[in-house]
Amino acid sequence: MALLLQNVMNRVEISFLLARQPFVAPVQTQLGQHRNVTLPFNFQGNFGQFVTWEDIGSCLDSEDGSITPECTEQSGDLFPVGQTTVRCTCTDSAGATSECDFGFTVEEFPVVPPDILDCPADRREVTAFDATTTQVFWTEPTASSSLGGNVRVERSHAPGDMFGFGETMVTYRFTDENSGETSVCTFLVIVSRGVNTPPSPPNCPNNIQPVTSFQGNFGQIVTWEDIDSCFDSEDGSVTPECNQQSGDLFPVGQTTVRCTCTDSAGATSQCDFTIQVNPVNTPPSPPNCPNNIQPVTSFQGNFGQFVTWEDIGSCLDSEDGSVTPECNQQSGDLFPVGQTTVRCTCTDSAGATSQCDFGFTVEEFPVQLPFEGTLNVCPTKTEWVALSNSMFFQRCELINSARLAISAQQFISLENLVSKVFLILDRNINTPPSPPNCPNNIQPVTSFQGNFGQFVTWEDIGSCFDSEDGSVTPECNEQSGDLFPVGQTTVRCTCTDSAGATSQCDFGFTVEEFPGKF
Repeated sequence: MALLLQNVMNRVEISFLLARQPFVAPVQTQLGQHRNVTLPFNFQGNFGQFVTWEDIGSCLDSEDGSITPECTEQSGDLFPVGQTTVRCTCTDSAGATSECDFGFTVEEFPVVPPDILDCPADRREVTAFDATTTQVFWTEPTASSSLGGNVRVERSHAPGDMFGFGETMVTYRFTDENSGETSVCTFLVIVSRGVNTPPSPPNCPNNIQPVTSFQGNFGQIVTWEDIDSCFDSEDGSVTPECNQQSGDLFPVGQTTVRCTCTDSAGATSQCDFTIQVNPVNTPPSPPNCPNNIQPVTSFQGNFGQFVTWEDIGSCLDSEDGSVTPECNQQSGDLFPVGQTTVRCTCTDSAGATSQCDFGFTVEEFPVQLPFEGTLNVCPTKTEWVALSNSMFFQRCELINSARLAISAQQFISLENLVSKVFLILDRNINTPPSPPNCPNNIQPVTSFQGNFGQFVTWEDIGSCFDSEDGSVTPECNEQSGDLFPVGQTTVRCTCTDSAGATSQCDFGFTVEEFPGKF
């Protein structure tokens, strides 16, 4: 102890300075500074936790000796969830203090919801075709508690319940009775309307071949084989019903017979076939066409040639008597170079027809190849020679024992070796391509109903061969697959080489009117 004397204004104050042993902080408890504490199961609900620590011990004071510390919290108290700081203080008799702090944390009890096992996937079901609901089954899910306690289950639906069309959510709610935590399992039950399978279709016959009406065009009785029953997956055998019956009298024209099988749910299947009853009508006798006319030669310049033939004469019809034929070309007309087909047709008042065809060819005006003298060998050079006020190209080139070149890219086929000199017109002379390979005249076809015409096709014409150009593609004034009007059509196909020389062929066909009903 130190004594301090102080003289202040004739007054003496004596102050004692007490020296104190420094405070020794208590030893930290086994919890450590702010140590976390986990609640045992019996404190579920987060009410807190009892926390204990080792005895703090005493403080040593130089005047007072041993001093017992006082703490803000006591070991073994119930502490709330969260962090707690404990302060312990030693106070001597003179009021001097020393203190120490330590802390710990009480954590919330871990909340673990029930563990669900085997939650079902969405289920899809189909009702019977005549039902509005269906019974649905599934394996129910289960759940367990992480605490080992009981789990309560609540469900919106049970296996075996009836479900209607559409989507229905099924919910299972599991609650841990200790913690109150819940887990939910949901899945959809999707119910769609059942579809009724229609019966198998009836076994209709093929379209019946055309039959001829009774005299007077009153129609005809038509029969067909019995049509078998249909099979239905629900009803079994189903008898077809037809809008016409075998053995009925059918009118002139086309009739469609439809046979239908209908099951008990109203689902149907059907098949159709047609019956054609033609009117009684004998066509006229065919016209008396001439034989094919011998080829004729075009005028010089290849403008064509006039061609004539004998009178065709009349046709004989059993109803109308004499019928005058109509031809697509007339005797005495000017016909172009190439092949022409003439078709003559007799048509009676009922529309029945007969016809005949004949043809002829107008050949190109021939080009004469002048020549002069003979030689034992071909000349060794090319010369220009004037002849008849025209320019000629004189050239001789032996190719082999059967060919002699007479101008650029032109050949003449010879039987023996040639020792003549041919004089060929200058390059303006051009051999036309070979003619196209037209088909024969196409058989008559019948127009669509309403006489809008008919689509007509033919095989590919093929290419022409030209001695200068090689393969040449023909061009036709009509194309295969086009829609052609009622009446006769002549198709002309022409091959034209690079020098303008042409060759052509013709063929024709007739689109007949759609037969009317009588």
